[in-house]
Amino acid sequence: MLKITEVRNAKYTNADGWINCEIRHDELEGGSWIPYHINPKEDHPFIDMATLASSANKTNPTAYTAPTQKELDAETAKQVRMARDQKLFSEVDPIVTNPLRWDTMSSEDQTKVKNYRTSLLDVTKQSGFPNSVTWPEKDF
Repeated sequence: MLKITEVRNAKYTNADGWINCEIRHDELEGGSWIPYHINPKEDHPFIDMATLASSANKTNPTAYTAPTQKELDAETAKQVRMARDQKLFSEVDPIVTNPLRWDTMSSEDQTKVKNYRTSLLDVTKQSGFPNSVTWPEKDF
């Protein structure tokens, strides 16, 4: 078992007692502080999680505050934008940034790509965004 020498900056991250903190022990990273996530109900082969959670609790961790709906929506919006950006990167950019490929496409197919790209960009304008999104169909 690794012996944790210090715990600091503890904060509850959910109602189940999980804690984010920084830990330090001599065997890891030269004794420097490293971020660590404690799930007190989890078994770990090298760390006594119950003792670590107890040490973290002694530091008077910041209480867990459930996220507001606004914060949840902001995180969902971030995830939707990331998914949208990945679709643009993997499905549209390889076509529109390649002049040789673009020039060999019919004007009808170019229009399909343009419309698909615009539809992806407009996902954030949908009335249900970010919690209800209808992804456009790729038809090229």
